[in-house]
Amino acid sequence: LQVLVVEDHDDSRDLLADFLAAQGASVLAAANAHEAIVQLERLHDDAPSVLLCDIALPGEDGYALLARIRRYEQARGRPPHARLVAFAVSAFTRAEDRERSLAAGFRDHLGKPLSQ
Repeated sequence: LQVLVVEDHDDSRDLLADFLAAQGASVLAAANAHEAIVQLERLHDDAPSVLLCDIALPGEDGYALLARIRRYEQARGRPPHARLVAFAVSAFTRAEDRERSLAAGFRDHLGKPLSQ
């Protein structure tokens, strides 16, 4: 399983990447939306199958990043069933935050701090 972790806090990103790697995942990490898009473009058809994305990223937030990723996947002809499975990760855990994440196309909304 290849996972792209997008998190702007170095410690959180490293901790999550290390945990996922210990579970056997191949992990790519990005500190912001730009780095995430660069990773995806570099990999082309070998794109990761899972995205764990912080919502409160500097510059372009997680919602905008997911929208860009979906446009990128569509432009590359990736069918909906083969697209990244995206999970929002956020310190904002109200019901309306979860609803907004789901409406934006995330599969689930995970509250910080994440529990192993």
